[in-house]
Amino acid sequence: MRLKFSLLFTLFVCVFGHIYGQESINSSGGNASGSGGSNSYSVGQVVYITHGSGDTEAQGVQHAYEIYIIDGIEDQNTFSFSVYPNPTTDALVLETEAGDLSNLSFHLTDNNGKLIKLSDIQSSQTIIDMTGLAKSNYFITIYHKGQADQTFKILKQ
Repeated sequence: MRLKFSLLFTLFVCVFGHIYGQESINSSGGNASGSGGSNSYSVGQVVYITHGSGDTEAQGVQHAYEIYIIDGIEDQNTFSFSVYPNPTTDALVLETEAGDLSNLSFHLTDNNGKLIKLSDIQSSQTIIDMTGLAKSNYFITIYHKGQADQTFKILKQ
């Protein structure tokens, strides 16, 4: 009986004795604060675990995101565009307040510049389906009369 208890206790200590909280190795990070509030951030986490199907949860990962306007020709137009949500898992909304949409279109390209999708912008809100695309970075370039106006960097999760 004593031997069984000793073996069980030793097994328990070996298996559960090395449990740690969330840990990550980051290259950088810190805290930022301003008039709108404060936020902590980390950069360069190499390994993480995801849980769930459909909507996923990444354990120990801070999901910071930015919308980058990669390219813009100043004073060409008075168009204002926004793209959300970024990062996305299934669909993006391309929104504009432009009055005349007749000469506007967008191109969706991958990291290598390969054209994935192109379409005319026909309303103030355009839904861009990304469900069949791999997790990666993509670029949406807005064209006016055939010339690039703005480019947004999108993260597909």
